[in-house]
Amino acid sequence: MKKLMKHARQLIWTLLVLIVLVFALQFVDLLDVLKQREFIKGTILIGLSVASLGILAYLQHRYINRPLVQIEEQMEVIDVDINPDYYLSIPKGSPLKTMVEKLNAILSKTYTMVREIQNDKEELHALNEELEASFGQLVAMEQEVTKQKLNFEALFRNAHEAIAMFDHEHNVIDCNKPFVSMFGYSLFEMLGKNLDNFISDPNHIGDAKVLTVQVFDGRQVLSEGVRYNKHGDSVEVAIQGVPMLIDGHVIGGYAIYTDISERKRNERHLAHISTHDYLTDLLNRNHFDSIMNKFYRGERQMLGFVMIDINNLKLVNDAFGHVVGDMVLVEVANRITQSASQAFENCREVDGCIIGRLGSDEFGVLIPDSSKVVLENFVEVLKVKCANIRLGEVEISVAYGWSEIDNTIDTLKSLLKNTEDNMNRNKLIESPSVRAKAVYAIVNTLHEKNKREEAHSRRVGSLSYQLGQHLGVSSRELDELKSMGLLHDIGKIAIDDHILNKPDRLDEEEYTEIKKHPEIGYRILSSVNELSEMAEYVLCHHEAYDGKGYPRGLKGEEIPYLSRIIAVTDAYDAMTRDRSYRKAMTQKEAGEELNRCAGTQFDPHIVEVFLKNMETLDDITI
Repeated sequence: MKKLMKHARQLIWTLLVLIVLVFALQFVDLLDVLKQREFIKGTILIGLSVASLGILAYLQHRYINRPLVQIEEQMEVIDVDINPDYYLSIPKGSPLKTMVEKLNAILSKTYTMVREIQNDKEELHALNEELEASFGQLVAMEQEVTKQKLNFEALFRNAHEAIAMFDHEHNVIDCNKPFVSMFGYSLFEMLGKNLDNFISDPNHIGDAKVLTVQVFDGRQVLSEGVRYNKHGDSVEVAIQGVPMLIDGHVIGGYAIYTDISERKRNERHLAHISTHDYLTDLLNRNHFDSIMNKFYRGERQMLGFVMIDINNLKLVNDAFGHVVGDMVLVEVANRITQSASQAFENCREVDGCIIGRLGSDEFGVLIPDSSKVVLENFVEVLKVKCANIRLGEVEISVAYGWSEIDNTIDTLKSLLKNTEDNMNRNKLIESPSVRAKAVYAIVNTLHEKNKREEAHSRRVGSLSYQLGQHLGVSSRELDELKSMGLLHDIGKIAIDDHILNKPDRLDEEEYTEIKKHPEIGYRILSSVNELSEMAEYVLCHHEAYDGKGYPRGLKGEEIPYLSRIIAVTDAYDAMTRDRSYRKAMTQKEAGEELNRCAGTQFDPHIVEVFLKNMETLDDITI
């Protein structure tokens, strides 16, 4: 606009110059007129020129200069940002109307363009912000992908599980160190080759391929199975198959293997001990019964059942301890198994038999498709096998019972009852003296181990017999005193030899152990009916008259009379014999000690009679 005003001024000045030139020419002409004495005419001409000049100046000011100034003033306040709707105004009839309209048109178009530019700018700014946000997200995603890749790589390389990565054809791409350790194959050996061909058994590769198909169907696989290492050794594994997906398409996967061999061994062990006896490894009672019920309800028609019972096992446990008793159980179980193998080895009638431990000292043998002949043949073999079981001087005897039923007619209950009745009848045939012989065999075993104990027992029996005579006991009680002397320390059979033969005084723990021998002796003797009363006397022979003895703390008359007699003779013999840790007392010293303890440890009347007749007592065996 300022350039336009400048050009307008230049035009006005040009017009003024032209007017001056015209006036000058007129002035020259005027001089000529004057010279020619045409003065009036010249004056009029000059006046007209001046008037024309004035009119021209006025018109130029009104219609050109002032509108231009107004336009310039309006143009100075044009600001599209502050007042976008601003337009130039012009008085009516202005010769610059067309120019102003053109300028307003330009302003309108400029405003439109500016608004479009502003809108484009705002949109561009928004797009820029969105782009920056997208770029930030892209960077974050790239960082996350990188982080996940690193995490996966760390997990893949450092996982405890064996992992193999394979492509869409199940060919190995990569594997970690645990995989190499578990199966023995290096990545170089397997790279680009089918995984199943390395670690699957050729005879069962179909099972592995089924899992592979499931992975390529896009499913995760969880399974357990057996795979094989490079040396052909089997490895029990938990198997996990994980497909790799891109846009819903499987491009490969991961095979993850966890060694569960130890867990499977434990499971098999638990399953085994839940159905087998822990000691003999035969079937336990519950499992044996379940199999018996199964056979009874099954297709097998004839069922044979043999029951075996170990005689005097309780006596063995009491005398020699449960460790020895367990050895007897294992030995009998082995002989039953050997008998079955021998009896049924060439027997076409019987496919096999089921052997179980039914109780603490009982065994059972179930024989499907049996007959009376088969059963009797088996029992005869069993008798021969179990005829010579000995434990030192003690002979271990076994009782038998057997029966058979027709599954289609008889009941299982009748089979069990008939077998048990048969065994009990055989037990009755066994003479009670067999148990008594076992007791005396135990005594002999103790005396074989410790000759000092044998001599001590025989002396105590002799002294007790003589003292009983002076006390006036009956002849039956005299015999019992004599036997008591022999049996009173039978419980020492279960005491450790190093305690019995210790050259020094016993410490507190050892003394506590040896104080158990009256109770052990009681359990041994009470297993024989004819020695049950003797067992009570043996149990009480270390009770004290004042109630401070053991094992039950009986007092005075509560202690059996024969036990009080044995207590005196037992103590006297012990005091008058040498020990490695002390010299033997003289007869007088021993008598004084008995007298001192009368009323506390010993029955005073029995001590009085013993001391009165001490000189006449002889400790030789009678």
